[in-house]
Amino acid sequence: MTEESPIPETQERQPCQPRVGAPHKSPIYVDQRYIKMWTSDFLAGVVDLNADETGCYAILLVLMADRGGPLPDDAQWLARRCNMTTRSFNRTVARLIDLGKIERRNGMLGNQRMMMEMGFSNR
Repeated sequence: MTEESPIPETQERQPCQPRVGAPHKSPIYVDQRYIKMWTSDFLAGVVDLNADETGCYAILLVLMADRGGPLPDDAQWLARRCNMTTRSFNRTVARLIDLGKIERRNGMLGNQRMMMEMGFSNR
């Protein structure tokens, strides 16, 4: 393994096939799924969240990283991905928005820091 890359040298960049039911069509490269995460920042950021909010927030962040950007504001699809009912998901996301953890803009859900880390400085 090299110091610059978290991917072992023997692993090649292979496009992954879009998953069935996923709302995106373009291939995602394996190295885009790696998340460098400051665990202390995450833990400090979720200290006042309940278990549902913490789990939903974590899954939304991982989905953003997996997709390479903001998520379509599709409550039914996202609720299934978060293993929640749509009603519970909507309530949870409303709280995450109120707390400034997630933002809703132009039919998309995003997180300012995640977008900045991924190079979406204007979104």
